[in-house]
Amino acid sequence: MFDFRPHEIALVFPATGGSYDEVGSYIPGDSPPDEFIDAHVDVLSGSEYERAQKVAADANVIIYIDYRDDLDERIKVRHKDKTYSVSALISQGGLDETLALYAKEVE
Repeated sequence: MFDFRPHEIALVFPATGGSYDEVGSYIPGDSPPDEFIDAHVDVLSGSEYERAQKVAADANVIIYIDYRDDLDERIKVRHKDKTYSVSALISQGGLDETLALYAKEVE
């Protein structure tokens, strides 16, 4: 049977609950643990890359996951040894079944 979500990714949520020390320097809070989910990671090239640039100018990968409404552009995605910064989240097909994360690789 065809596997629609053959990859496993980690959703990396931003740290919450930061504070300031006595000299005014910001100390970030703890990040929640990474959440591992099944996904389809599509590295873009050719005409797919050009179409994605119309949605998010810096996107070089689209990551498809099951729809969820608790995500925004502040998350990062880890897949194997690469980390991606999300530029746009687009619900696919209008049925809130699949969510496309337009992302770019970061160092």
